[in-house]
Amino acid sequence: MTAIPQLLRYWRRQAHIGVIELANPSKRNAFSTSMLQELYRVIQEVNSDPSVRVVVIQGQGPVFSSGHDLQEIQRYQNQGNVQKLADLFNVCSATMQSISQSSVPYIAKVDGIATA
Repeated sequence: MTAIPQLLRYWRRQAHIGVIELANPSKRNAFSTSMLQELYRVIQEVNSDPSVRVVVIQGQGPVFSSGHDLQEIQRYQNQGNVQKLADLFNVCSATMQSISQSSVPYIAKVDGIATA
């Protein structure tokens, strides 16, 4: 198992199944810039591993994901930090595209609330 501090966990279940777990239940697994950067990195790692045939993405706790981290977005807006907002949405876009363009199927194991 590869441990990624507080935000994600990745491990292999059986020989060909990868599992990515959003692991920040105290923030309802919100997609912060840090979470999305780690998710993107793990997805790139998984997509380059020919032994992985399917990936399950799941959330730790009662919520799969509450969507974007609105506190982070509000903080950037209050600071007038347009670059940080752009960085957040760029890494989000790159992450989602890396899933949709992957030759490996991704399955969202949603048990609870999932919002965008």
